Amino acid sequence: METVSRLSRRLARWRLERAFARFQSEHPLAADEHGLLLQHGVGDHFIAASLAAAIASSHGGKVVLAGRPEMAFLADLFRGVSRYVVLPGRLRGQELGLRDISAGRWVFAHFRGMELARAVGYRGFTLVDAYRCLFGLAPSARPEEPRQPTVEEMENARAFAARAGIDLGRAVYVCGDSRSTPVGPDLAGRIEAFSTLIARRGLQVAGNRLRLGEAQAETLVPLAMLRPLIAAARGHVMARSGLADLAAGLSTPGCVLYPQARYLGGNLLDGTSLRAFEFAACPSEMEEPSLDALTAWFDHHIR
Repeated sequence: METVSRLSRRLARWRLERAFARFQSEHPLAADEHGLLLQHGVGDHFIAASLAAAIASSHGGKVVLAGRPEMAFLADLFRGVSRYVVLPGRLRGQELGLRDISAGRWVFAHFRGMELARAVGYRGFTLVDAYRCLFGLAPSARPEEPRQPTVEEMENARAFAARAGIDLGRAVYVCGDSRSTPVGPDLAGRIEAFSTLIARRGLQVAGNRLRLGEAQAETLVPLAMLRPLIAAARGHVMARSGLADLAAGLSTPGCVLYPQARYLGGNLLDGTSLRAFEFAACPSEMEEPSLDALTAWFDHHIR
């Protein structure tokens, strides 16, 4: 049985390598292009895309991203990304490519074995710092600011929300969703209570899921529409997750909420603060806030 299992693993690896070789032949990189294989969530995609300009400046050439189709919109937010390639389903979630940035080659744009990531949160070392190290960048390399949503994108977001009976001009975007970062029941409960408070103040709540028209089930807001939707709202309050990265750099008032939780090498807020991007506009950040603290923030920034 052990021999059969070993042979099965080797066969699976051989098939994966063949699929990757086919991908490379179908999407060849030019001699001056650096390819980043993005295998994880929207937050990791956002950080990598924001550092594309720094990679191009430090290593020379252009930067090409490859990932899931729903993430392709990120390439349009950053001038440093030259193009985006959709990664076939067979290759998603796999450790493929080189370890180090190399012109004309694809590199695995995440942390093999999570060794580097385990330092995140320790003595001021942030997730953005970890990606700088991964891509061979200097500590001074700054992420590129994403462009602001266009008028057309915001109008489309308003029309989408209107189908759910929501006027974004009098709505606050509230989201407690998180796939990998901890939220915890206490913080989730306060976010729910805050949504109730907003409704009592005469405003609407827009979330990550909206019920459109007469539909019985809620529809997930497309990732590509979240940033303009948040920008069109009066403000936003979000649990720290990859979705919060999409609101980074927006000028509308916002607040990102963190649980008092250990994350990788330290504290979640210390390791994943959006201030690490050093964008001109940054949302407020609060760790395990009380409902009174959230209310005070709301009254000062949005009400």
